[in-house]
Amino acid sequence: MRRSPTIRWVVLLLLVAGCSAASGGPAGSDPALRTLQGQVDFGTGRSSQATVGEIANAATVSIIDPTTDQTRITTVTTPTGHFNLNLAGLDLSQPYYVLEAVKGLHQNAVGHDAARVRTLIRRDTGGWLSITNSVPGADIRLDASTTALCIVMSLRSSTPSPVSPLSLIGSISLGDGSPLFGSGPASESVTPQEYSWVSQLVQTALRLDVDPVDAVIMLGANYSLRPEFGEVFTVGYVTPLGAVGAEVTILGSGFGTSPSVLFSESATSTVPGTLLAVSGAALRVRVPPGAISGPVSVQVGAASLSIPFQVLPAVSGGIRS
Repeated sequence: MRRSPTIRWVVLLLLVAGCSAASGGPAGSDPALRTLQGQVDFGTGRSSQATVGEIANAATVSIIDPTTDQTRITTVTTPTGHFNLNLAGLDLSQPYYVLEAVKGLHQNAVGHDAARVRTLIRRDTGGWLSITNSVPGADIRLDASTTALCIVMSLRSSTPSPVSPLSLIGSISLGDGSPLFGSGPASESVTPQEYSWVSQLVQTALRLDVDPVDAVIMLGANYSLRPEFGEVFTVGYVTPLGAVGAEVTILGSGFGTSPSVLFSESATSTVPGTLLAVSGAALRVRVPPGAISGPVSVQVGAASLSIPFQVLPAVSGGIRS
């Protein structure tokens, strides 16, 4: 027997458990939700496939149900990495889904890895939302930045501070430059430094022709690539915030034995910090005189990475009762 529209909506509201009514039910019930379109970007500068067209062409794009890990529907990208999924009649009633693109490297040759990039998608009135779009119906993008947040969410799922998947929706804005993280509630649970750190690891994994979803791991509070992929240079964050003269620790990986640390002195100049201790995953450094809030650059050989740092004002005077 066919259910009335009223009954269908009641069942739908029970399924999504508090999400908006537009987040569930057959995709064909709303014309704006019948298609899902976007672009896959595996990045550039890789050792074997140097352009998006070479690796994103004919990549398999799949919608995965996070509660069952089952693929609901797939398609194949065009030579420019674009895709279009026809969702008419498909029942997508979960609060969110994983959208994944995978492509076998070296033309799917035996002995070579397959690389994956991911994002999260959620239904909304008028279309689909994702990590890179908070406006329904805009193109969905899968790249290193969205993959980094999906990896953080997955790795922290078994920690005391898990990341809500729905908080990541719309957390990256796409402008003319690099993707910018920090909008929406995600910034309350994932720091910009954490996002930058894992993004570096994802891009490094893709340059090494390995799957970032498999290669990036969490060791305590630190992120890294699996040991078999070698030690790579990344910079995570500085802890704690400090005034001039304070000792701070820069966490990351691949620092070697003789890195240098440069603090901002002005908008165009830097001043070197005093290096106190070096390990493969941490640098202990003293904030130098003249340092101001701004980027801190860590240099290892010819490579340089920067992270933001806030110089606290010096505390003067004594304590009076």
